[in-house]
Amino acid sequence: MLFLSLVAIENIVIGVMNSYANLLLGVKNMTEAKICCICGEKFIGWGNNPYPIKKEGECCKPCDDNVVVPARINYIYGDKKNELN
Repeated sequence: MLFLSLVAIENIVIGVMNSYANLLLGVKNMTEAKICCICGEKFIGWGNNPYPIKKEGECCKPCDDNVVVPARINYIYGDKKNELN
């Protein structure tokens, strides 16, 4: 059985809701350059929710794939030290 803290669940839900709202409302410009809050590199397109690595901002796809998703999997399967306080 998997257990996530309420803070972790809340941050994941908020990130998904914000992304969906932005998609529906067309708030973000797909050609606008953004700065990844993890690696600091510029990227274009949709940003990703960086939780549990960062509480705010958007990260690029490579950081999402190589840093954020593994941290989430690691957190789910028992290593709680990666969760932000």
